[in-house]
Amino acid sequence: MSKRDLKPLSKSLFSFLKNQDSDEEETDTFSRIQPYVNNHQYETVDFTDRRNEFYRLMRKGIIARMEENYVEACKYLDLALELEPDNYEVYLEKSICLSLFHRTLSSIRVLVHGLNHSKRSYWFNDNERELEREYFGCLFRGLIEEVNDQQEASLKLYDQACKLYPTGFYALFSYAYALGSISLNPSTTLAPNVRENYMNQACEYFKKALTSIRNSPLHSKFHTYYICILYTNIAWVIRENNQIDDEALDYYSEAIKLNGKHLRSYLSRASLYSKKRENGKSISDFTACIEIKEKQTPRWIGIVDKMKVFFKDMEQDSHIIFTTIYLFMSRHLVEIFTMKYIDNFQVDTPETTITTSGTLLNKQQTKDYEKRLSDLYEERGIQFLDDNKIEEALLDFTAAKIICPFRAHPYIFTYFIGINVIDRSKCFSILENYLEFMECESNIRGVISEESLSQFDMSTLYKHISQLYEEQNQSKQAKSSRLKEKQLLNYSRIC
Repeated sequence: MSKRDLKPLSKSLFSFLKNQDSDEEETDTFSRIQPYVNNHQYETVDFTDRRNEFYRLMRKGIIARMEENYVEACKYLDLALELEPDNYEVYLEKSICLSLFHRTLSSIRVLVHGLNHSKRSYWFNDNERELEREYFGCLFRGLIEEVNDQQEASLKLYDQACKLYPTGFYALFSYAYALGSISLNPSTTLAPNVRENYMNQACEYFKKALTSIRNSPLHSKFHTYYICILYTNIAWVIRENNQIDDEALDYYSEAIKLNGKHLRSYLSRASLYSKKRENGKSISDFTACIEIKEKQTPRWIGIVDKMKVFFKDMEQDSHIIFTTIYLFMSRHLVEIFTMKYIDNFQVDTPETTITTSGTLLNKQQTKDYEKRLSDLYEERGIQFLDDNKIEEALLDFTAAKIICPFRAHPYIFTYFIGINVIDRSKCFSILENYLEFMECESNIRGVISEESLSQFDMSTLYKHISQLYEEQNQSKQAKSSRLKEKQLLNYSRIC
C-alpha cells in the first residue's frame, strides 16, 4: 500500500460525507475535528514527560468510555489530540468512542482526518515510519469499513495489519472482533463449521492481543486498561459458543476486578447470570450499571428510593404495589413527585446537564444518557419480575417511564402486572396513555420516535385496546382503535 492508495479513499469519503444528511447533532462539539496547530504549551516539554502526559489523557478518555461516558471520554481524547495532533493512536481511539456513541459519520470523519494528518506514534522508531503508515492505514481503513457494516472488507484490512506488525495489539484485537461479528451476523450465511472456526479464531486472536499487551514494554506500561476490554471480549466469544459457560463468567469477573466501573462487563455478566437463572446476581450487576450511569445523569440519582419516600409521605407505603401503578397511570402524581423530589426538574430535557465528574452535556447528549439509564432500569425490572418481586419490578418500570416517557416496554409490563392486581378496565389507560403520547410525538416531530415500538407492534397494542373498549361497550372508541390498528398494520406491510 502506498500513500497514493490512501488519498483517493480519503477524497471519496470526504465527498461522501459532504453529501450525506446527518441526524447527528451539530451541537455535539466533541464530535467535530478541530484544526489543531501544534503551538501548545506542551511543545517545550521533553519527550518522556510529553509521552506520559499523552497516555495519561488517553487513559482517562478510555476509562470514561468504558463507563459509557462518551462525552467525557471525547473531552480527554481531544486534549490528547491537542497535545499530539499528528499521533495515529488518538484518532483511532476517538473514532471508536464516537462509533460506540452512535455518531457514525463523525467517527468516519475522524478516521479520514487522521489518515491525512497523522505522521507518527510511539509504537515505531523513526526508521520504521513507512511500516507504521501502512499499518495504521490498514487499521483506519478497516475501521471505516467496520463502521459502515462492511465486515468482510474490514477483516481483510485487519488481517493485512496483523501481518505487517504481528505484535501490535490494535490489529490483533480488531481482527478478532471482526471475526466474531461476522460469525454472529444473521445476514451472513456461514456454514456451521465455518462459523465455529471464525469463533475459535476470534478467541485465539483476542488472547494474542492479551499476550501482546503483557509482553511489550510500551503496551504493558500504557495500555493495561485494554486487558479489561479484552477479557470482556473473550467472554463474549466463549459465551456465544456456549450460552452458560462458567469460563465466560470468570472472564467477566476478572474484567470487573480490573475496572469496577466497566459498564459492559457488568451488563454482559448480568445477562449471563439471567440465562443461568441466577436472578439475584443478575439484579446485583444491573444495579451496578445503574449506579455508574446515574452519576452521568445526576438529577435521577436514587429515583426509586425517592419514590418510596413519596409513598410514605402519602401514607401509602403499606400498599406500594397499588400506589406505584397509580403513580404510573397519573400524570398529575408524576408531576407532583418530580417537582418535589427530583433536583432541578424540568418537564422537558434541560438545555445542559452537569455530570458528577463536572462534564457538561448538551440537551441531545442528556437525552442519550437518559435513554440508556431508562433501559437499565427496565432490564433490572424484568429481572425482578422474573424473580416474582412485583413491588421492585413496578418501581423500576415506573422509574424507566419517568426518566424516558416514550419507551414502550415499561408501559406494557406495568399493564400486565396491573390487570392481575387491579381491575382490568382501570389498567388499560396505561396503554392508552402510551399511545396518546406517541401520537402526540408523531404529530409534533412528523415521525414516530425510534425508541418506540415498531409499527406492527403498535398496531397490536391498538388491537388489544379496541377489545378492551368493546368489553366496556364503548363502541366509538373501539371503532377508532380498530381503524388505527389497520392503518399501522398496512403501513408496516408496505415498509
